[in-house]
Amino acid sequence: MASLVLTDSSQLTSDSQYLGAYRRRVEPRVYIDVSGVPELHTLTTTPKVTLGGNVTLREAMEFFNVISAQYQEYAYTRQISDHIDLIANVPVRNIGTIAGNLMLKHEHKEFDSDVFLLLETVGASLIIKADDKGSDVTKSPAEFLDYDMNKKVLYQIVLPPYNNTYVFKTYKIHASKSENYLKGKSVFSQGTLTGVMNLLEQELQPDHILPDTSPEYRKGLAEALYYKFLLQLSGSRVKSKYQSGGELLTRPPSSGVQQFQTDSSQWPLNQPIPKIEALVQCSGEAEYVNDHPPIPGQLFAAFVLTTEAVGNIIDIDPSPALLMPGVVRFLSAQDIPGKNNAIPFPTVYTTEPEELFCSGKILYEGQPVGIIVAVTRKLANKAANNVRIQYSNVEKPEIQLRDIVRTKAGTRVDLEQASGADIDKGATVPIGVTHVVKGSFCSSRQYHFTMETQTCLTVPTENGLNVFSSTQWMDHVQGAIAQILAIPENSIVVSVRRVGGGYGSKISRPNFTAAASALAAHILNKPVRMILPMETNMRAIGFRPEALSKYEAIQVGVDDNGNIKYLKSDLFCNIGSSNNYSYALLVPVLVPNCYTAPDWSVLNHDVMTHIAAQVPTRAPATFQCIASIEYIMQHIANVVQKDPVQVRINNIAAVHPVLSMIAELKTSSHYDERLKDIEVFNKVNRWKKRGISLVPMQHDLLFLGTFRALVSIYGADGTVTVQHAGTEIGQGINTKVAQVCAHTLRIPLDLVSIQPSNSVVAANGDSTAGSVTSDTCCYATIECCKILLARLEPVRLTLVDPTWQTLVSTAKALEVDLTAVYMFSSQREGKPYAVYGVCVSEVEIDVLTGQQQVSRRITGWVQRVYKERREPHRNLSMDLSKGEPTARYRMVPLFQVKRVDILEDAGQSISPLIDVGQVTGAFVMGMGVWTHEDIVYDPTTGAVLTNRTWNYYPPGMKDIPVDFRVTLKKDSPNPIGVARSKGTGEPAVCLAVSVFIALRNAINSARTDAGVASGWYDLAVELNTTSALANYATEACQ
Repeated sequence: MASLVLTDSSQLTSDSQYLGAYRRRVEPRVYIDVSGVPELHTLTTTPKVTLGGNVTLREAMEFFNVISAQYQEYAYTRQISDHIDLIANVPVRNIGTIAGNLMLKHEHKEFDSDVFLLLETVGASLIIKADDKGSDVTKSPAEFLDYDMNKKVLYQIVLPPYNNTYVFKTYKIHASKSENYLKGKSVFSQGTLTGVMNLLEQELQPDHILPDTSPEYRKGLAEALYYKFLLQLSGSRVKSKYQSGGELLTRPPSSGVQQFQTDSSQWPLNQPIPKIEALVQCSGEAEYVNDHPPIPGQLFAAFVLTTEAVGNIIDIDPSPALLMPGVVRFLSAQDIPGKNNAIPFPTVYTTEPEELFCSGKILYEGQPVGIIVAVTRKLANKAANNVRIQYSNVEKPEIQLRDIVRTKAGTRVDLEQASGADIDKGATVPIGVTHVVKGSFCSSRQYHFTMETQTCLTVPTENGLNVFSSTQWMDHVQGAIAQILAIPENSIVVSVRRVGGGYGSKISRPNFTAAASALAAHILNKPVRMILPMETNMRAIGFRPEALSKYEAIQVGVDDNGNIKYLKSDLFCNIGSSNNYSYALLVPVLVPNCYTAPDWSVLNHDVMTHIAAQVPTRAPATFQCIASIEYIMQHIANVVQKDPVQVRINNIAAVHPVLSMIAELKTSSHYDERLKDIEVFNKVNRWKKRGISLVPMQHDLLFLGTFRALVSIYGADGTVTVQHAGTEIGQGINTKVAQVCAHTLRIPLDLVSIQPSNSVVAANGDSTAGSVTSDTCCYATIECCKILLARLEPVRLTLVDPTWQTLVSTAKALEVDLTAVYMFSSQREGKPYAVYGVCVSEVEIDVLTGQQQVSRRITGWVQRVYKERREPHRNLSMDLSKGEPTARYRMVPLFQVKRVDILEDAGQSISPLIDVGQVTGAFVMGMGVWTHEDIVYDPTTGAVLTNRTWNYYPPGMKDIPVDFRVTLKKDSPNPIGVARSKGTGEPAVCLAVSVFIALRNAINSARTDAGVASGWYDLAVELNTTSALANYATEACQ
């Protein structure tokens, strides 16, 4: 962030915090870097603790840790350090400065600055250089907000000393009237407690601007934080059961255990090696699309997007953008020479067209209507916002799945997708059914949080176009460009070295950026780059679809042991604006998971809404289906009052492979012992609760399409290159292909090089998806190697124990063809198989509140399940004489995933380290759905409001399990798998629902302590969690 203001047209700067929080509307004409000015990096303790404005947050933390131990009067600065540790993340703290943070607060008063509140709380002084002569002006942080900083520099921050009669604890609320009320009063008196709560209720009047949480929630947060502070001060004056309420959840260092089997006689097959690209990726040398060097004359394109979700476009006026110097052209649907369709169909994935540019009828907010082409990327993005669009027939969009299903909007819900057993129990309950379970469950959307957004570079050539696209499906990109430009496919070469993450978002969605950049390159005969900003990426590209499973009038009939006698369920899937990714055929097959399902009827219903077409995301359909049935299993266990693990076992066939894995993991994870320990912990802790869960998984993998490999041996030195039809998206496909190639040819691994993929070698290939592309490309590579070995065998017979180099050089001299191509065919060679897994997850929640950013989702869960039971929140008591504080508050929980144990069947792994990494990463990605990630839409315009890292939170390094143990099942070769292996890219994401269930179990204990009935309650993970944040939670300690 530009930390120090000089004038309106120039700005002093030392970091870039600003861009993370806000986007500039007007850029300063000149930036002046002051990071090297030594006076702004002051750190001194005499005469008072003083920090220069350009001291980074990390440097401040280190400084406070030292002086808090050395100087009693500054011992409180350790608390400041601990609080700063919860701000942002390590990279931001490494470069973000104190002055930068404060200037951001100065420019945007609504900015929630922890640094500002910390300094205001301790009474810090801000020293400002106020004129050309360098005279100083001293302001408090509050006064600083209203002080004109034009042509001034925030120079130093001075902290006052405090003796040991002061107690300093920090949160993130500033209520000055309540603060003044407490001065001179005993905080432990009932009158003071009641008075400050009444005052907080009056003083705090938060606004409600989405995607922020509700005002009611933030008021309740203030009350809960104050109550936590009192418990901290009370110490041993309250019973030990309640003392944990005053303690913060602290995270110990992360640890992990990875266990797998390897056979050295098979190496390099089955050898645990790092990814062959690991070093170049870590060093930044790995080449992605945007790493292609600048090309003379290149241009940049940016999408122009709709700002309404429903209506018609009556006029597009690009003239304000075209008047900007450097803007070259605006292109829209009228400029497309071929078909205005970015989706070739029909394919195994796509069934209908999707317009590249909206030609009239708007389907969702953020739909592309054209592109601006300019000389720089920044200018193109800026100019795109200046294109004027006129609309007609604008209406409020239909977005929320629950709303549509509840109102039975038949025009949007496909009611004809019936599949599964024909079960109609009517009013007659089958024999053996003693309980009927009814309920609903909703899984939420998830953004494909890739390192690299949708991006493409198109370069005109004498033969046509060279397209460098970040895509998982080269053939689809080639087809889309050909039909949009009305040119032959053989004039388009699509090349991919690697993709910076895909998760399904780059199967069909890259067609839009590739076709748009190709259109501009074709018309202008210039190289054109297109790199979507994250905001555009999240507006124009869909997410993991949310799914609502309803098993209410739909029923689950069970006996006293939880055995399902019949199940009738409807699963509604919010597919957005297109039918291209219907789950109709997948849901009925996938819902059963590993359970016996003879009398199950599952109906899928696609629901169309006014949002971008929802697209496959890691384990599409399987993720939602397994979560749904696991939620139902938990519900059944609650109704029949049986152990949830035993209920699951009762519904699994006796010969199913997952049963032995459940037994193995229960033993290795010490599940039973930990369950007892958790019960004891929860009995003696009112404000900290733990939960544990065990979830099994069966993930079916299917093979679709064709995949080629080309293997070439070079006679001069015996080295080998491989090109294949897959895309390296981080899953380690290149490493596995290299390993099977070296193993089959019986040569050292370092002789094998994997070359970039392209649409020439991979003509007519399918998408890299479904966790099976490593299988298919490895298979094709092995067959290529077998062909080459067969050609080399006659030469070998003429030689005496030849070395590899001698063999291939001789073959070259004899003009033996040392290049082989093979195409894997799913119809011919694809044999579906299942991946099995079991997971045990243990969590801990802070029932009262949290010391860092609280997940909107978890907050919503806990508040949703409590009911109003007492008087309004301000009527609370603090009877310390009994040692039992009583408080009426709203729940604001923080949680920690303490430990996760995963046992997954990967067959005989081709590359154990790769597979362990895939299991680990998939699980953490799945955790994000159930904990942190929350997509919020504007209900009026349909705009995605959580459209960047400032308000969309995937799990970070401090969110992963504290203790993470991954084991690949031993002695489990896959007889129909490539090299006896199984795919691992997607399955483990489904196991993350165990975290959701463990959190629920922890919440159950808190409900029990609060006197809430132990019956079932819906705990849906749905999009609009903020709608429930006003619900009160209740505590009554007797």
